[in-house]
Amino acid sequence: MDGDYQLPDSRIVITPTTSGDADAFRGAGAPGWMVTPADAPTITFQLSKPLTDEPTLLERLNIYGNVKTITVSVQTSLTGELKVYKDSVDVTSGTLSFVEGTNKGILVYAVQITLLETSISNLPFAIRLQVFACVKGK
Repeated sequence: MDGDYQLPDSRIVITPTTSGDADAFRGAGAPGWMVTPADAPTITFQLSKPLTDEPTLLERLNIYGNVKTITVSVQTSLTGELKVYKDSVDVTSGTLSFVEGTNKGILVYAVQITLLETSISNLPFAIRLQVFACVKGK
């Protein structure tokens, strides 16, 4: 990886859209994205440059805040749809790694995070997020 790169807002989709923008959860110093489980919140990152056939090597997600469980879906082909990769995974450790064995990560075009449960019940999510990936073509 050649250093830090911030995906443009046009390649990040958050749902519900009324809850703010990507700057609310970009990195460890962000103010945090405040949504509730009832909002069925998702964050979708288009990691590969649009209209390119080169996938991105996804290494890990660092998740800060009170998120307990998430579901991760990935798009592994240029014309494919998002499919669940890890369902209801506990992320209280703060890191979700896609590096397994000698594998340096997984090749994806997009990744979607669905927030399922907070670590403190009855409170909204307060999430900040970092994605570690080798983005080709930026």
